Amino acid sequence: MRTLIKDTERFLCDKKYCLIVWLTAALSYGFKISHVSVGIDDTCTTLYFEEGLAPAVGRWVFFLMNKVFHLSEFSPWMTDLAGVIFLVLSASVWCAALWRVFGDEIPQLGYTFFAAVFISCPLISEVFVYYLHNGIGLGYGVTAIALLFVLDSVKKAATTEQRCKNVLWTTVGLTVAIGFYESFMMVYMIGGVLLFLAVSMAQKEDRSTKMLPWALWGIPPIVLSMLLRGILIKCICAFYRISIPQNFNVTPRTGIFAAHLSTDEFFMYLKRYFVKYGLNFFAYLPITVLVAGTAILILLCMVQGIKRKNIRLPLMVLLIPVLPALMILIDGKESYYRASQYVPLIGAFAVLLLTKCGQKIRFVAVRRLGVFGMTVLLWNQCADMNRWFYMDYLKYEYFKTVIAQVSEDLNQIYDSSKPVVFRGECPVPTIVLENAGLRLDSFRYKIIKDIGGAIDGHLIEKYNAPDGTGYVYAETPFASTIQWGITAFDGTAREIKNFAAMQGFDFVIETDLEKIEQAEKLRAGMPCFPQDGYIEEFEEYIIINL
Repeated sequence: MRTLIKDTERFLCDKKYCLIVWLTAALSYGFKISHVSVGIDDTCTTLYFEEGLAPAVGRWVFFLMNKVFHLSEFSPWMTDLAGVIFLVLSASVWCAALWRVFGDEIPQLGYTFFAAVFISCPLISEVFVYYLHNGIGLGYGVTAIALLFVLDSVKKAATTEQRCKNVLWTTVGLTVAIGFYESFMMVYMIGGVLLFLAVSMAQKEDRSTKMLPWALWGIPPIVLSMLLRGILIKCICAFYRISIPQNFNVTPRTGIFAAHLSTDEFFMYLKRYFVKYGLNFFAYLPITVLVAGTAILILLCMVQGIKRKNIRLPLMVLLIPVLPALMILIDGKESYYRASQYVPLIGAFAVLLLTKCGQKIRFVAVRRLGVFGMTVLLWNQCADMNRWFYMDYLKYEYFKTVIAQVSEDLNQIYDSSKPVVFRGECPVPTIVLENAGLRLDSFRYKIIKDIGGAIDGHLIEKYNAPDGTGYVYAETPFASTIQWGITAFDGTAREIKNFAAMQGFDFVIETDLEKIEQAEKLRAGMPCFPQDGYIEEFEEYIIINL
């Protein structure tokens, strides 16, 4: 651990590294930190961290941390700032891990660009708007530490006893990482592949470039961490008497093979995976960087494989696109963008290897052109990140207005002491999302449609906006807080009540599911918000038809 701290300090004490990386962090996350917004999961922090829903679904670390640090009360500015700080520290730990492999083969500027490209990946915005960001700031760092133990085990100098201890510590680290967010299992696997590629490209043939040692000391912690995670969750739930209520529409994240998945369903989700993580290259900047980064890594590994007569390099690099696709067999669907924490690593690692290759170029002008290209990439990523955070803020402002208007209309005419049933829909307004999709007459959309149509004639149209205004390529920006709150968790509008309370408004919410079902039938033909008559009072409750 002392060595790790020393290696990490190498970067955190470097003035140029700190200037570029912290400036990138400020440009990427400054708006989010300074502009408070309340979204999905921000209204139910007590449910997660006090009542214990978080460990019940498998995310136990923050629940235990809440026993020491007060996390259950919504604290956006402070927790967002802390999340950015931890993200930068975690990126520096990854730099330390890569430094142990490459050393001075890569200049300090290469590691600096790796960290900056990593933390500014716009796909992080899809998860950063959730409360505590699902622990990604800490999860990245813990996963890197776990992989460092694997790296130590594959070295010739390591003894069998030390390797066994390393497996134990890797298991502990990975268990903690997936205790924040189960998606860090994929970060561990992709990170292991990247470290193997790094070792294979950085030094001569030895034990650490063989596949068997990596499999022998890297795969067992995956199995052991899942077992340990299951034991910990059972113990925590038993000790604190936690269980998921029967009426909750929530399932534990078990990570067990999705046996219910048919062959047709698998291929359907595989096609969707291709759209989201392949074809969106033409639409979504982080996917553009992902695909380009993957292509660069495959090309470099092919060249190095031929040059060194090493078949392992081209074989291992193919795992980068294959492993996330195989997660369909675990999740039963293609991964959400908010659960794809491996994506920032791939683009950043490709940038690192390009910097390594650039060292061999004698022409200074070409190397400076490369630095300019990296700067352009950083600028565009920071700008894109700001765009998504600004849209999230606009969403929040709109939903605040909706709740304020509903409260005013309700209190003016109706008996507000009666329980309220919220029904209908409340999507994010088109005017907010007009820059979050592609126009259907755009050239880029036509490319996506033509390629997707060659695979499945109806594949791409599934991603068109319901109102027909464009092609949807992002996910979280289209998620409506109020739409989610109408039936979140138990079928009642408890989260709309919480959201309203955070704005200073109060509603009495109907909790009888039979009455809510009855209200769904009664609202047929009612006008929708904000038209006259969207609120209708009955004997036992009031229906608000959004």
